Amino acid sequence: GGVFEVIVRGVPLGLGSHIQWDKRLDGRLAQAMMAIQAIKGVEIGAGFQCGELPGSQIHDEMFLDENQSVYRKTNRAGGLEGGMSNGEEIVVRAIYRSRIPVISAVGHETDCTLADFVADRRAATPSQAAEFAVRDAGELARYLAGLERRMTISARNFLDSRYRRIEDLMGRQVFRQPKLMLAQRQQGADMLRERLIAAACTELKNRRQRICHLIDKLELVNPAGVLRRGYGLVQRQDGAVVSGIDKVNVDDIVKIRVADGSLEARVTRIEEV
Repeated sequence: GGVFEVIVRGVPLGLGSHIQWDKRLDGRLAQAMMAIQAIKGVEIGAGFQCGELPGSQIHDEMFLDENQSVYRKTNRAGGLEGGMSNGEEIVVRAIYRSRIPVISAVGHETDCTLADFVADRRAATPSQAAEFAVRDAGELARYLAGLERRMTISARNFLDSRYRRIEDLMGRQVFRQPKLMLAQRQQGADMLRERLIAAACTELKNRRQRICHLIDKLELVNPAGVLRRGYGLVQRQDGAVVSGIDKVNVDDIVKIRVADGSLEARVTRIEEV
């Protein structure tokens, strides 16, 4: 698809009609364009653009030269005014869209038609257009035969490569001696299992020794362990621990905690070590 443009030069002034609708030159040109296959729109001059502008910006201003002849600096009207040519170049554009190739085949024409400019290919006669549109039966048969040969060779090569691949796989040890492969894998699995068991036993032994060591260290700082070794904990009646001789007086009642119980005693004498 796209836009094509037709420019006609040397058109005499006043060609067409501003009275009879069927003789208006702009109407006849638009009809000729729209008659072409796949044409979606036609504009004369700056037609589509002019639809968005005010009239003061559309009309082509006329000037007088030194010979008092009228001329225009612009051609937004496309060479047509009121259905008639105004002496300027006639500019016609058309928008076309077609997914199917177009062949122009009016036939036996000495001049080019508008369809020739937009067609994908021009044929001198309708018979020639038919030859362009339809392939020769012999050529098509040769083309299909070539495709068949290519498909046959491709399929044969594909099957041969897969057959060689299968033969290669069947020649491997896993297919020739599957029991031996399983025995090797079983032996490897047994070795891994033994290594895991040995590692687990070693780890458990190390963990057990570490726990015993920690228990011994805790026992050294355990107050109950100190009492079991023959020591006692001396407390006053208010529960305060007696850590020195300055914490008690003679005749004070104290409580002594030992490993298996407690007892009360009276302070009868205080000696400084």
